[in-house]
Amino acid sequence: MSMSGNKSRVLHLLRYLHTDSDEQHDVSTKEIIALFAGTDEKCNRVTVSNDIATLRNEGYDVRTIVSVGNSYYLGNRELDPDEIKILIDAVSASHFIPSRQSSALIEKLKGFDSKYRADDYTRHLYFAGATKTKNIGAFDLVDKLNDAINRRRKVTFQYYQYTPGKTRRLRGRGKTYENSPYCIVYTNDHYYLVGWSDEHDKVVQFRIDRMKNLRITGEKSRSTRGFHIDQYVNENFSMYSGDNINVTLECDNDMMDAIIDRFGEKVKTSPSPDGKYFTAEATVGNSPTFYAWVFQFGGKIKIAGPEEAVESYSKMIKNARKKRRKTNKEQI
Repeated sequence: MSMSGNKSRVLHLLRYLHTDSDEQHDVSTKEIIALFAGTDEKCNRVTVSNDIATLRNEGYDVRTIVSVGNSYYLGNRELDPDEIKILIDAVSASHFIPSRQSSALIEKLKGFDSKYRADDYTRHLYFAGATKTKNIGAFDLVDKLNDAINRRRKVTFQYYQYTPGKTRRLRGRGKTYENSPYCIVYTNDHYYLVGWSDEHDKVVQFRIDRMKNLRITGEKSRSTRGFHIDQYVNENFSMYSGDNINVTLECDNDMMDAIIDRFGEKVKTSPSPDGKYFTAEATVGNSPTFYAWVFQFGGKIKIAGPEEAVESYSKMIKNARKKRRKTNKEQI
């Protein structure tokens, strides 16, 4: 960046305008001159005017309120207030970002605006089920895996799981997993590594925040030829996993919101002849993920067809009941 005059003074002025001015809080020429009092920086009305012009020439939106001596404030910034609030909400809601890092990130986001608006960014939103990860190195893991993908190098790591006592235990007695990383998938507020496993001779996935001792090796990764990320995600991370089937759903009339939330506004629907319910037609995967989605509505959404889907859903419920009865008998 090329700036005329005293660069240190201009940068000092820019920081001052950034933190101490906005549309409701302008700073006068007199206040700017006082800012440099007792320093080695030469500052007077002429230098203030020149420095403001320099900042404008460099693209900063410094606005003038014409008065005796004039006053100034910083207008447009890198992020506007609505964008800052959206990012703060996203950071607050993320399971993947530990609480300490969330707080630090939110404070940095507040720094994109003046100090006078700090209270405006105190949010009063509660995110149901928003449990934070305890893995404070999760960001570093994502960054390291991304580096391995760019360099086309294999990685090794250990992987932990939780015991019934809620303690962490390394899977496979601490075995080291080797993987050719293909991509990182973010879904359901978690990051997953997707890559080729020579041990299993197929593409596998791991929760990144449950990795330990991740290391990039010097060995070249297996080629991604023939791997299609969109297809893999649909088959393994969404309710469209499994063989696709066209289903007809019978829905209570107050279930339209749920149908549109899941399938979009273009989903084909039609009211029943008596107007007591409506039907929806959609393409889904014949998988437990889809049936679990239907089950959560307690019968207000029913699978009307095809018979294959009806039978699969009924079988899943019967197996769950059978397992429950078996557990009750064992407890007697």
